[in-house]
Amino acid sequence: MTTFNRASRSRLARLNLDFSELLASPYPGVSVYWEESDITNFCLHLCPDSGAYEGLRLHFDVWLPVAVRVFHSFCIPFYGEL
Repeated sequence: MTTFNRASRSRLARLNLDFSELLASPYPGVSVYWEESDITNFCLHLCPDSGAYEGLRLHFDVWLPVAVRVFHSFCIPFYGEL
């Protein structure tokens, strides 16, 4: 197994855990909808119950990449080398 596969599985496991926690104890005014076939694409609805933004409904389409290229601080390429 490569590092890429372990990292991808770790990210998906974390996303599953976060969604499970959100379903078990949802935050007021926060709703998340996703398809079982691809949990990396989901809709986030924010609907504040009080305050200056009461009644506002914000809808976000979210896509989380499973594989991410990470640069460490000691090997950041110079501008234009990506």
